[in-house]
Amino acid sequence: GFLVIFFLFNIVRHISYKMRLWLVIGLLVGVVLQSATASNNRTNRVKRQFEAGPCDPSTCRIPDCYCGGSDIPGGYSPDEIPQFVLLTFDDAVNDLNQAFYEDLFKDRYNPNGCPIKATFYISHEWSDYGQIQDLYADGHEIASHTVTHSFGTNFNEEKWANEVVGEAEMLVRFGGVNPADIKGMRAPFLAIGGDKMFNMLS
Repeated sequence: GFLVIFFLFNIVRHISYKMRLWLVIGLLVGVVLQSATASNNRTNRVKRQFEAGPCDPSTCRIPDCYCGGSDIPGGYSPDEIPQFVLLTFDDAVNDLNQAFYEDLFKDRYNPNGCPIKATFYISHEWSDYGQIQDLYADGHEIASHTVTHSFGTNFNEEKWANEVVGEAEMLVRFGGVNPADIKGMRAPFLAIGGDKMFNMLS
């Protein structure tokens, strides 16, 4: 940025006043056009969202399609449908949250009598792997939340692998987690890394 400004400054100081005026007008027109284009793109995106036609339940059928709404698919009544609550936690496990987890899981059971469990997406920094091992031994799922907990939107496939697989390897080595039990991962800040992240996972 600085080099571009320095370069433009050196060019501008060697041209006439009239040329400088035209340069300023040209820059202003460019800024206005760019702003108008961005605004138009936003308007088009919103317009497309509202242009979706009505869903036809005769052609939109489960498992490939579902029109949505408050009706329960398959004609079941509410008391026939199991309710699932998934508990997940992100980031480090350490003394700051250990007591909370102990209290949360103490004497709480599912309707079938089994104790409730959660999935812990672990990032490396500040984690106490001894406490992760305790959670794993208690039957909780342990998964990777990357080593550095960085925004991965600009990661390449190799960087995604280093982050996700690297944390999984530390969970195995330091947390005593069986590698076959590490099934999932969660991108930091839920900022999915596009095709590069999905290619790495495949």
